[in-house]
Amino acid sequence: MKLNTSYTGDENEVELVVIAIANIKVIHHTNVSINGTIHRNLQRTQSNIHRSIQLHMEKKSEI
Repeated sequence: MKLNTSYTGDENEVELVVIAIANIKVIHHTNVSINGTIHRNLQRTQSNIHRSIQLHMEKKSEI
């Protein structure tokens, strides 16, 4: 990230911007983590459904 060194604004304002950027990064990483968990859970569910259908079809073909 490139900083604008010619900025002459209030130091408190700069600090607030830095804090806001840090908070956005934390939220982004939290969302990535949550999305990864959701993705894994969906994959696990799809796998369980697929296995369940296979077992059902095997039982049906034995009859």
